Amino acid sequence: MNSAKNILLVEDEAITAMAQALRLQHEGYNVIVAYDAEMAFEEIKNCSCKFNLVLMDIDLSSGLNGIRTAEIIITRYRIPVLFLTSNSDIIIIRKAKSVSPYGYFF
Repeated sequence: MNSAKNILLVEDEAITAMAQALRLQHEGYNVIVAYDAEMAFEEIKNCSCKFNLVLMDIDLSSGLNGIRTAEIIITRYRIPVLFLTSNSDIIIIRKAKSVSPYGYFF
């Protein structure tokens, strides 16, 4: 039985997403990449796996931003979210904290 944890990585930059996914896979995680909020919701609904964690970019370039997407994932699907961001703007961080994520990686 495969005991690897399943991670949904939501990152709109394809090269960044591929690099992060490869690092996580190298550490033994099963990683599925979504490039925007809509794709993330589809993966959650349609994947045969149960996601243990969502790694979410705060700054998604199209559709819903990462904060709103995380809020929906946490409340509707009860999956923990960890934000990935290079944004250190205090207003953005406060908004992100308001959705009660697991934490942040800067």
